[in-house]
Amino acid sequence: NPYPDSATISSTTSVDSVSIGFRAPGGIHQAMLDASLSQHRCLESARVWLNTVNLSPIASNYRLELSLPATVSYLASSLPPSSVNGNQYHWNYSASAFETENLTIDVMMPGPQFSGDTLYFISILTSIQGNDSVSVVDTLPAVLTCSFDPNEKLIIPLSSQIGVRDTV
Repeated sequence: NPYPDSATISSTTSVDSVSIGFRAPGGIHQAMLDASLSQHRCLESARVWLNTVNLSPIASNYRLELSLPATVSYLASSLPPSSVNGNQYHWNYSASAFETENLTIDVMMPGPQFSGDTLYFISILTSIQGNDSVSVVDTLPAVLTCSFDPNEKLIIPLSSQIGVRDTV
């Protein structure tokens, strides 16, 4: 047992430190969640990183949920989702004490008609131990940007514009 309920210290044994902690009656479970996004440009694939850490001294079961904005399309992930409901993706997994999990999700960003919109990627990590559960939420806002080439030499004739006619 790495976490004994008691310890014996005597004058004949040298001890350099003693860790004292308190155990919650329902067990200890705490987790950390961090979400980040590689880029947020129109019509480009982007990568969402979801990093989770089991901060508890015991193994825990987790349910990780990612809600994508309605205009963003899921492409792939490093671990297949356990379930999908619309734009909500769920992963169920177990983590050992103090274990870190890294999940990557590839998505396609929307087109230029949504340029300037703020896209919200909402992730929820729920630690489940018996009948107890604790959730951590991370909201990742990203403003969609589109770029153009200022050196573009494409010529658009006037007749292609609505209501304008070319004359010779």
